[in-house]
Amino acid sequence: MRSSPARSSGTELHSAQPFAPSLIPPPPDAEFVRKMLGEAGRFLAEHPHIASPRSYVDLWNLFRHRARSLEIDDFGWDEVAARSSQPLFEFLYRVWWRITMKGAQNIPNDGRALLVSNHAGIFPWDATMIGTSILREHPLPRFTRFLVLNWAFEL
Repeated sequence: MRSSPARSSGTELHSAQPFAPSLIPPPPDAEFVRKMLGEAGRFLAEHPHIASPRSYVDLWNLFRHRARSLEIDDFGWDEVAARSSQPLFEFLYRVWWRITMKGAQNIPNDGRALLVSNHAGIFPWDATMIGTSILREHPLPRFTRFLVLNWAFEL
């Protein structure tokens, strides 16, 4: 026969936390935040006045863009970020699609030029491969900039 839990004056023992159904999870403790965010978590634990949801979003954006530099021009161009993604584009250019460029002599050596392409699908690989081919095979290699419809970023 199983023993029943101890009872006091006919009532059952209650747990320390009352049952409260909620879809909102309980807030994480400071130790959990410190482990997950490292130094940033320690800073947030020591400064609770800035530990708001917006602060977490800002920290996440800093973490997400850690490969970027602070040298961004007026149009949003970051050469450090562009160079960091170049090995992937080089692999796709040489190995995956084995692209051969024709007409590099028609692209001016200095000044501006408008290169237009049409692509099928969601991601514009053609634009990135044109940019990679100019970096690899043009007599005066330079980075290209892209003109993209704002609608593309709302997908």
